[in-house]
Parts: sequence; C-alpha cells; structure tokens
Amino acid sequence: MLLATDLSRISREAGAFARKLCRQFGATLHLLKVIQDQAHNVTEYVEHLTESQLHAEHRRKQQEEKTLVAMWAAMFPRLQKDHPVEYATRLGDPQQLVPEYAREHHIDLIVTGTHGRSGVRRLIQGSVAEHLVRIAPCPVLTVHANVPLTH
Repeated sequence: MLLATDLSRISREAGAFARKLCRQFGATLHLLKVIQDQAHNVTEYVEHLTESQLHAEHRRKQQEEKTLVAMWAAMFPRLQKDHPVEYATRLGDPQQLVPEYAREHHIDLIVTGTHGRSGVRRLIQGSVAEHLVRIAPCPVLTVHANVPLTH
C-alpha cells in the first residue's frame, strides 16, 4: 500500500486510514513524498552540474530524506511498531511520479488526502488526487478532512 503524502493535516488523516488497512491486511506501507520540482527540465539541469555539485545534491537529498523520516515518525508515531514501512522521496511532478512509484513497487492501493479545492483554485492548481484516480495503475482511496476513522 502506498501513502502519497504532502505532510499536511489531511495527509495525516489519510495516513490513519492507511495504517488501519495495513494492519488489517498485513501489508507493507510505502510512504512517498514527492517534492515538486520547479525546474521545467530536470535532466538538462543535472547534465550541467559538476561532479562536486552532484555529490552536494546527493548529500542534500539524503539529509532531506532523513528529515522526512523524522517528520513521518513524529506524524505517525505507531507506524513502524504496527507493520513494515518503506520511506521514499522523489523530486519532480507528483502526478507523474506517484503512479510511476506504484508501478515500480507493485502497489495494490494508493491512499492520499485530498484538499477538496473547487472552482478557480482547482482549475489553476489542479488536483493530484483526481489525476491519480484517472491514471494510477491500481485503485486509489482519497481521504478528505474530517472523515471519522472508526476503530
């Protein structure tokens, strides 16, 4: 099972659903945070980096992953006690990278929070959750704020 998270309050609520489902089915939980890349072409950017810049970028990514793991541990304190957890970060477009991760890791279900934007904000910003529902290689469970979790 994959929890695609932006580390928001809604993601924590989605995480509670994911944890419950993993516990019920004995599944491994994959936590994925996609850091949205503002550069239009990452490949061209990387091709122009020197070796020392690439090493610095690699160290930065490793530190960021450690920070995210610590944040996840604080957000979901019982997670690793309940069942296996895999942590991952990716740099790029979440609408592309979440389905790609799901395919690569043979994910059976994606769980994600949805902010429930509407109108102009949704038109301009789009909805990652809506896009996932349409193109993901597996079912997608979307969780919005204030959904009661029954135990």
